[in-house]
Amino acid sequence: MRSLPFSAGQKGQTVLIVLLIMTVILTIGLSTISSSITDIRISQQTEESTRAFYVAESALEEKMQSAAAASSGSLDGIGYVVTSETLGGQYFVFPEEAASGDTQTLWLVGHNAEGQIDESSDYNGGVTFYWGTATSAESSALSVAYIYRESGVYKIARYNFDPDAARRLNNRFTAALTQGFTVAGRSLKYSTGLINLPNNANIQPFFIRATLSYNSSPQLIAAAAAVSPYFPNQGSCYVSTATVSQSGITRKVRQCRFWQEVPSIFNWGLFSGESLEKSL
Repeated sequence: MRSLPFSAGQKGQTVLIVLLIMTVILTIGLSTISSSITDIRISQQTEESTRAFYVAESALEEKMQSAAAASSGSLDGIGYVVTSETLGGQYFVFPEEAASGDTQTLWLVGHNAEGQIDESSDYNGGVTFYWGTATSAESSALSVAYIYRESGVYKIARYNFDPDAARRLNNRFTAALTQGFTVAGRSLKYSTGLINLPNNANIQPFFIRATLSYNSSPQLIAAAAAVSPYFPNQGSCYVSTATVSQSGITRKVRQCRFWQEVPSIFNWGLFSGESLEKSL
């Protein structure tokens, strides 16, 4: 039995079906290739980003361990630059916000390159503290403890400020200023006003401990020096930036290092060598 030959119309339909099938197959193939290329690119970018991060972190750690370490260079083909910022001067904004009960230390005495106290330089003028978030309805109080040595005896002087009049009836704190303030580009809500610290020829200032209370969320604390020379160096912040030259991918790492703090027991009493003395 002989098969009938295809008509011209049937041949056209067959060609059209074949073309449609080829188009679908080609589209699926191109989509698969495109997806694979995208996955490869993302994987490569992730790998380069990870490598850049490790280079930035490695360069930062090396610089923090030794000031003589290179501030720029290349590692595994990735270039890096490490910059540093000295903390201190007329204004000092603590980099990290403080929760209720947290204590921030403001050094009034200098340190040498090894981080040891250097009594040849210090700040012995008045200090104004600022705290709180300007846009927040939350009110918080600030307690300030000034540690100093007078005629060989270590002492502590305390100052407490609270913007809440109802709380002041119980805690007996001093009223805080509440009109809002801008310190070093930061907007803060409250201020102690100028605190005139004990100061005479026999006094060697050391540091101030500032502690927040009554706040349910972390708040900024800042300080301003009243006279020059201003606050001594409080430490340094380092920023390490690593860049992959081929792709331009950049990773940045920032870390601050402050002078070593003393135990919190210094907020309550000081050992003078002969007795435990506290000044209120």
